[in-house]
Amino acid sequence: MKSKIALFRELAKLAGPEVVARSFRDAALRLRGRRGGISQGGGLRLTTPRPTLCGVEPSPSWKAPRRLDNSGYITPMESQGQNPWCAAYGGCALLQASYWRTFGEELPFDEAACYAECKKVDGSAGDGTTLEAVLFVLGNTDLTGKKIIPTITEKTIEATDIPFCIHHYGVAILGLEITEGWRYTKLGGNVGDGTNTIGGHCVLCSAYDLDAGELWGPNWWGRQWGRDGMWRMTFDQFNAQFFSGFAVDVQWPTPSASTIHP
Repeated sequence: MKSKIALFRELAKLAGPEVVARSFRDAALRLRGRRGGISQGGGLRLTTPRPTLCGVEPSPSWKAPRRLDNSGYITPMESQGQNPWCAAYGGCALLQASYWRTFGEELPFDEAACYAECKKVDGSAGDGTTLEAVLFVLGNTDLTGKKIIPTITEKTIEATDIPFCIHHYGVAILGLEITEGWRYTKLGGNVGDGTNTIGGHCVLCSAYDLDAGELWGPNWWGRQWGRDGMWRMTFDQFNAQFFSGFAVDVQWPTPSASTIHP
């Protein structure tokens, strides 16, 4: 009888080094996820979003570009750690991306302050908050320390609206019912396969590729997770986990010269 090592060597010759390397990496990431090596907070309370009107609608003749990636407007992803602050991180990243697109400047936002204000709004004593509470806070609270509060108008969206949303507003803020597949990522950074829901989670979607059939955007579990901190899913994976989403029109007051160029 051949040993396991001998069988593996024969398999490696048939499959090739890339397949073997991918198998090892996927297995290691699954094991790390099960052992808690990737143990991060979620914190999104999933609710039925209210319909609202927002800025611009696509015309019947509008056709989505085949591929669009606005991820460059968002600075490298920090980690929320064990804190249930995913919605606050998503909201602050949305404002950051909008400010960068508008003024070409980075402006930091306070995720902890955002979450604290959200808890005053959502009225819940438990961990986590809602997208509705986050959007209310974004349009009514100074999260910069510079007395800058934007005007926020949001609209509920379906998964099919995301290409237009990214094209016109830069990003979409989403509520997902994530599965255990998020505990590890595949080669290339794609979210792992899974069917068991582990909770609600807020992310931004900043990019899509219609030909590849994929969507991606920033997550808040550190740059070691996924592809440099970005989640990436196939359309089928995304449709199975999508719960709610918003297109958000952000209008900024004209900042002073000292604010733009400190």
